[in-house]
Amino acid sequence: MAPRLNRPVLVGTLMLAVYAGAVLGLGRPHTPVAALNTAFYLLLLLNTYFSVSFTEAVFKVRCRSDAAVSTVLVGLYLALPWSVDVPSRFFLLMALFFSLAVVKYANWLTRIDAGFFLRRKIMANSCGAAMGILTAGALALWDRPLWVTAIALAAYAYGNLHTLLLDPLYRLR
Repeated sequence: MAPRLNRPVLVGTLMLAVYAGAVLGLGRPHTPVAALNTAFYLLLLLNTYFSVSFTEAVFKVRCRSDAAVSTVLVGLYLALPWSVDVPSRFFLLMALFFSLAVVKYANWLTRIDAGFFLRRKIMANSCGAAMGILTAGALALWDRPLWVTAIALAAYAYGNLHTLLLDPLYRLR
């Protein structure tokens, strides 16, 4: 399926980006790590745009459990910009975010016939959760938060490049 512009999802994504900019522009000084975490957050928003656009166009899953998980995910989108200056908290929240996304798509396994897509989506989100946990662990063990965060950002950027362009995740087969 060719990607199409989904205006409501684009508006929501841009609103989250503006919200993050407002949170970050509250006049408090930020660490260099905050810039990397902000870039990570913006990449998450980019990926989310494509994810929600694809799943809304193709599946339109509507159930209470999905709505509940999606509500918590939105709450995490709102919490993440407040934690960019505290890398361990940021990556633990990211791990929680991706773990909940795994739950969301695992729940879909019994609701839609899209095993190929869902297995790949669950694997991608599992990798995101593992990366969040590993990064938080590395931050606790290694006194180089800028380097740890830069490595995590590079890995996530490559993952986005891979799932959006090299081997597109948002397809049915």
